[in-house]
Amino acid sequence: MGDEAHQAVFSAHEAAVLQGSDAVEPEHFLLAFAEMPWSSAMRMLESASVTGAAMRDHLTKLASGYPRLSKRPIDMALAAKTKRIIDLAYTVAKSREDGMVGTEHLLLAIVKDGTGPGAGFLIESGANLARLQEALAELR
Repeated sequence: MGDEAHQAVFSAHEAAVLQGSDAVEPEHFLLAFAEMPWSSAMRMLESASVTGAAMRDHLTKLASGYPRLSKRPIDMALAAKTKRIIDLAYTVAKSREDGMVGTEHLLLAIVKDGTGPGAGFLIESGANLARLQEALAELR
């Protein structure tokens, strides 16, 4: 993983802690991207007309309905779906002949997987896989 992707993993963990989640979910990556406007993922989303503020607002509203932990976890695990997304991000990076996984690969993996409220929001907002792949090509 590249530096930007490592920062996204750290920020996703922080988002999960702040929300009182018991595991890091793919939606926490999206919240992390919203706080990283310089990231490839966020630039791709903005190219698809998805703003960090809109994504943050939508995901924060979703999280308010989830059960919260009564205390902060000492060691937070990745949810099974998140592990699957990371594995898929490696596959995406390899298929694009990229040397490292970046935020762009994590984003493409989330949308390619297509499950979960975060992916649903992105797809409904016009940030589907084809549009994001076009945005990535424009960035490069």
